[in-house]
Amino acid sequence: MTKYDTHFETETGIVVMFDDDTVKQIDSTNPFWDGVKEKIYAQRFDELFSSMDLANRISEYSDGLFHAVDGRVFVGSDELPDALGEVLIRLANADAPVKPLINFWDNLKKNPSEDSVKHLYGFIAANHVTITMDGCFIAYKRVDNDFKDCHTHTIDNNVGAVVTMDRDTVDPDPTVTCSKGLHGAAFEYAKNFYPNGILVEIKISPEDVVTVPTDYNQQKMRICKYTVLRKCEGKREELIYSGDDDFDTDYDDDNDVDDQWVDEDEDDDDIDRDNEDDEGWEADDDDDDNEDSIVVKPDARGRVSIPKSFTEKLGVKPCDWVDAFVEYNTIVINLCGGVTGEGGHSPTVYTVDRSGNIRVTRSMLEKADLESYKSFNVSYNADDNTIVIS
Repeated sequence: MTKYDTHFETETGIVVMFDDDTVKQIDSTNPFWDGVKEKIYAQRFDELFSSMDLANRISEYSDGLFHAVDGRVFVGSDELPDALGEVLIRLANADAPVKPLINFWDNLKKNPSEDSVKHLYGFIAANHVTITMDGCFIAYKRVDNDFKDCHTHTIDNNVGAVVTMDRDTVDPDPTVTCSKGLHGAAFEYAKNFYPNGILVEIKISPEDVVTVPTDYNQQKMRICKYTVLRKCEGKREELIYSGDDDFDTDYDDDNDVDDQWVDEDEDDDDIDRDNEDDEGWEADDDDDDNEDSIVVKPDARGRVSIPKSFTEKLGVKPCDWVDAFVEYNTIVINLCGGVTGEGGHSPTVYTVDRSGNIRVTRSMLEKADLESYKSFNVSYNADDNTIVIS
């Protein structure tokens, strides 16, 4: 194994020398720059070689699913286009799960049109889209105030709606800018093109993309199917959206956590699951920062929110990812890439929201047989740096 020997910084970057006389240099324009600097400053020298070598970094990160040859990235014998290669590198730098990109690639290959696939690459490269765990991606759409489409005012776009039309009826010509088909867009376009109405977030599978018109700076597309995820006011910034089968009916994440905390000596039977605004359940924020255990009640959708004061103990920040797995009727949450639960099953990946909270879904509680609980104990274990829900 190639081992670290020494390093020094130059005007243009960092040079690292290894014990087999291998010398590697990296500058600030390299996609791995931040990761290499972090490992050097943290003295994680044993990780440096693979971090500075594209082929090793890609292969190691993806457990061999992807590999790099002469600067090109492959999945199996298929070469990954530059747009997806850049996504892969961003995922690797963030230590995000690689499976969503595999699913994305699989969905992409189901698209019957080679031209449609090429058009989608441009949209991805131009807009840095968020990918979902099942291999779809997030886009945006303006709808009327009654959640009907802005063109015909007949198509239902309420949260959870799956909107489809026959692919053969969607105009595939990218030079025709306004034509027949369902529409999705980048956030900036959807927000600014129509001044009125409601902005919704939609999920699109790569196989359902028909074309990206040429004169909208790669910000608009015609598709044949999408799912409405939620009403929103801001762009989703995370690389991977770890959502589940539930749909978000309210974009405002900032007010959902504090009103779920309850004092530990309260009688569980008095908890009103459907009243998220119930005064008297809110804990003192100053005290919460110093506690290693609190009691939390579920929200109206049966989710349990772990507050920022606990996620900070774990060492994560907004848009980071965490692993969650079931172990002996408890849910254990740790940093991505940590240990797995009993049986070695793959963990569920959650994204820390913009306020620094982690929302554990009802489906996860069901796996641990906790869905009928009226309140939950959330504790932080400093010995193994985990959060436990029981």
